[in-house]
Amino acid sequence: MNEHYQELITQYFDRTISDEGLNELRDWMDLHPDHQRDFCETMKVLEESRHWFSSPPDMEAAWCKIENAVQNNSIGAVPQQKTFKVFYYAAASIAFILTTLGFWLNPFEQQSQNPKEYVYFNNGKGKRSKLILPDSSILHLNSESSVRFPKHFEEGIREVELSGEAFFDVTHKKEKPFVVSSGAVKTTVLGTSFNIKAFPSERKVAVTVASGKVGVSIASKDGQKFLQYLLTGQQLDINTLTGDYSFNTVNPANAFGWKNSKLVLENQSLDEIAITLSRWYNIKTVLADPENTHSKYTAKFDNMPLREVMDILVQLTGCSYTFQANRLIINNKNCK
Repeated sequence: MNEHYQELITQYFDRTISDEGLNELRDWMDLHPDHQRDFCETMKVLEESRHWFSSPPDMEAAWCKIENAVQNNSIGAVPQQKTFKVFYYAAASIAFILTTLGFWLNPFEQQSQNPKEYVYFNNGKGKRSKLILPDSSILHLNSESSVRFPKHFEEGIREVELSGEAFFDVTHKKEKPFVVSSGAVKTTVLGTSFNIKAFPSERKVAVTVASGKVGVSIASKDGQKFLQYLLTGQQLDINTLTGDYSFNTVNPANAFGWKNSKLVLENQSLDEIAITLSRWYNIKTVLADPENTHSKYTAKFDNMPLREVMDILVQLTGCSYTFQANRLIINNKNCK
């Protein structure tokens, strides 16, 4: 889906869309049935990421029904030229339908009536774990990473909070979207497998899809902004400081090789490699020359001891190394 129409749908959701934008969005939806599907899916991602609505089985049909009414100018006795008023009638109808059916969420009321019990799990450096979530989804948690999730997923949404890196194999439940919160970034799916790398110290988030389809959004000064849909083999890299992002086609196995004890260094600088080795082997890694880290390297190691990994990196980079107590010192002054 074109980024321009993603922005129009976001404006529609925020109720900030102009007359011209609403007409353009309506014309675009009339062009092809897939556009209506994209509209509904994007609305669902925005809904779940902002916690405004629960997710009943017919939510998608409800949105589409309302949008069709907007297209046919059948909501309220509003003249066709007053398209902006048509939009607000539609928004009012949405709120009425969801409230009447009991789908409006008051998070504070919910919390007071049914306080949630949470599970918190943390991996230290050098440790990787496999968890089974309440819905039978599988979560592989990388080293120096942590997750928090409800002991029981409530109706309408399954949400996990992640700090660090994890691979998710999500059980498909059409009526219950699965949302992963990684700081400002939210990844929403129904059933798929994907990897999220979101270490707070790195100030960036990478979402890589192994199978299926995910939607990614990010918090901005204007609210939650929908960024991109990702399909199998696609990756989104997000700078959490600036909000800038890039979209790439990758080999997804490289992104989540860690869960199979494969250490993958893909186009990494020496300072990035030092951080990765520190997490993987639970050892403090120091560069003798912190300024000489411009070169990039790629290598893969299958469950190898640190000393063997370093011997190969010496051949690859031209560096040398020593161990002092629980510290790995990399002499990178004369690296290639």
